[in-house]
Amino acid sequence: MMNKLGALLLLVILSLPPLPTAAQGALVGPLIAVDTAQQDRIILYDLSNMTRRELNFGPRWHRVWGFSADGCRLLLTLSEGRALGRLYSAGLDGSDLRDLVQYDELPAA
Repeated sequence: MMNKLGALLLLVILSLPPLPTAAQGALVGPLIAVDTAQQDRIILYDLSNMTRRELNFGPRWHRVWGFSADGCRLLLTLSEGRALGRLYSAGLDGSDLRDLVQYDELPAA
């Protein structure tokens, strides 16, 4: 009976969503940023303390490109499926998402 209860408790804990980024500790660095195979979020790995932070910017496809020159912002594109993505930057906590390129429509190919 105890093994079943322990297994059920473990299953419940593993199924909980990750903590919001505001509740996560500060990143120290060095950092590695990757997008997932599903392209539904970006994961930041902090190599100094072996922690991770997940960033999600809605239902669009997420693609990480790197960090700003000062290392304080993440550079990424968000797209609607296979459509061309738009370039953004965001704080390392996922806040302050900024559209970096403004255009009315895409040029003809």
